[in-house]
Amino acid sequence: MKVQSPNIEQWLMRHRDSIIIRQLPSGSIEIVEAPQPQPIETMECGICCEPFPYEEFCLLANCLHSYCTACVKKHIMYCVTENRIDIPCPGCGTHVHPDDVRLYCNEDPEFIAKYERFSVRSALIKDPSARWCPAPDCGFAVIVPNGKKCPKIRCQRPECGIHFCFTCKKPWHEGSPCLSENNVFRTRTELVPCRPCPRCKTLILKEDDGSCNHMTCTLCKAEFCWLCLKQITDFHYMTPSGCTFWGRRPWSGRKRLMWQIGSLIGSPAVIVATAVVSVPLIVGMVPYSVGKKVYKKMGGSSKAKRVISTAAAVTGSAIISPAIAGVAVGLGVPFAFGYTYLMVPKTMINDAVEYVRKKKHQEGVAYVGGVSDESTTGFIVEVPRN
Repeated sequence: MKVQSPNIEQWLMRHRDSIIIRQLPSGSIEIVEAPQPQPIETMECGICCEPFPYEEFCLLANCLHSYCTACVKKHIMYCVTENRIDIPCPGCGTHVHPDDVRLYCNEDPEFIAKYERFSVRSALIKDPSARWCPAPDCGFAVIVPNGKKCPKIRCQRPECGIHFCFTCKKPWHEGSPCLSENNVFRTRTELVPCRPCPRCKTLILKEDDGSCNHMTCTLCKAEFCWLCLKQITDFHYMTPSGCTFWGRRPWSGRKRLMWQIGSLIGSPAVIVATAVVSVPLIVGMVPYSVGKKVYKKMGGSSKAKRVISTAAAVTGSAIISPAIAGVAVGLGVPFAFGYTYLMVPKTMINDAVEYVRKKKHQEGVAYVGGVSDESTTGFIVEVPRN
């Protein structure tokens, strides 16, 4: 039905997207409001910072953090590719539950199989009674609870079945001691610049690309120093151990001793000078930093309110900054003195004990046919290639 009134025609044109016109059997028309599309509720992903509908988010079971499914898949696949089985949550570091890995990556069976192999290998490498078959491309592990009493092991894989030694992890050497096998290890490590992990004894190859000496074993997750092959903490390179973060070799005994003596003699002057410089620096920097943050935060306010708030913040921080400087110096100076005069003498004593031990060991080493009886520090562990 055609409406003749110009006012009604204008109204219909103006609301044509939000109404529905129906013609009734009687010839009249009915105007009803069209259903409005509901807005889609979205949430921002904490990894890619993109908005997605709630349906495209996945919830991690251990920490209840949510991220978009695409980012979670990429994160899991990257960690497994880097041989990291204990996959951390991107937000808090809590380990991702294995069920989450299988749930959100179930579209890739090959990846799930790879994750399962890595998980089994990571668990077995921590078991002291587990031994990997040394045969090439075997990758079969045998758990032997009484391996020290009966060192001869047979690989249970039907296609393999070789015998190997529980002690040295090499093919069985009937009638000969593990000394000859250790010499094979020593020859291999001389030809290839690899060193054993101090925890699981897996050989690790470090590329000569200028990287640091802080190493992490991909199997047992042990953190150790490439120079001294000892498990370390974050303070290892700050201690007078002689190991440097970037160097190719540790300091010599003479250089380390001179550094230790110099630390004991010169530390008081250095600590006092640092404290004297720190006090005015803290007193001046605290008001400046607080004023800068407040001024930036009040950017949407009026100029007068912004200036008054900044001035009040600077005044308040200037009043309390001497107390902050006093607390920092009062805690920092005793800590520095305690660290210097406890750690340095301890390191000197350890160096002296290590020197005496090595000297006695060298004197007591037996040579058979020109071959030293000194035991090796690591073993070769064969793992699945695929």
